[in-house]
Amino acid sequence: MALDLKELERKLDECLQKETPESLREWLNKKRIEEAEADMLSGQFSSFSDELKNPQSCLNKAADDEMIFVLRGKDITSPRTILDWIKTNITYSNLPDEKLREAFECALAMRKIPDKKLPD
Repeated sequence: MALDLKELERKLDECLQKETPESLREWLNKKRIEEAEADMLSGQFSSFSDELKNPQSCLNKAADDEMIFVLRGKDITSPRTILDWIKTNITYSNLPDEKLREAFECALAMRKIPDKKLPD
């Protein structure tokens, strides 16, 4: 099934326009316990140590002298940052659909992580 990039971009625009810190906190308060427990039981979250073990992860693909930027799951701004990244790459890159889909799934999973906080 091909990913409709224009439709995804439209949906991302809608999400970004509607999302506020208050709406995200309210959503998290309603959903965090049941969804986080279900995801943890299914093993959906990828930990830092899992990323290091995976030779295909972006961490292992980076050159030794290449800068990287890490978004933490408990950072309340991470999901929106990922959605902005997706939107930019839909517009300006030729990334495969699977990469965009993987990033979108990561943003959705991060929204489910309990105990969100501002970055530190």
